[in-house]
Amino acid sequence: MFRFFRKEVRGLDNMFTGHFIEVKTFYAWQFNRLPCVNFIGEIDISKAFNHINERYKYQIVNIYQHAWYKHEEEKMLFNNSIFVLRDDRMIELANDYCMVLFTPNQYSWARQVLMDLVDFKITAAAPAARVMGFAREPEAN
Repeated sequence: MFRFFRKEVRGLDNMFTGHFIEVKTFYAWQFNRLPCVNFIGEIDISKAFNHINERYKYQIVNIYQHAWYKHEEEKMLFNNSIFVLRDDRMIELANDYCMVLFTPNQYSWARQVLMDLVDFKITAAAPAARVMGFAREPEAN
């Protein structure tokens, strides 16, 4: 009888691509449906992580993370984080992007998640001025 309620794990070849879980495959396995996906890139994922963790703390069911230890800073850093939320929702943070996975009737929720993350856009530092060729001092004229 208990076997009836267990999920049967099949075809995990696509689940573990790269160094962590492939989130779209994980969503399909977890919720037994295909996700709608929204994406935002070029964001600071540390700030985004703190925001999501605080804003959705009562909706978070699980957090899966791939982390690594950086010797120079003597601390753990994360590459990927997957937030599993209630109502068949997931949020993945990785590298410099966020993917929001949701059901077809949750577009407004997903759009709001991305709009909240716009504030964490990575701003590129102004490049240093480079001199090409021969540089002359103005006083030499």
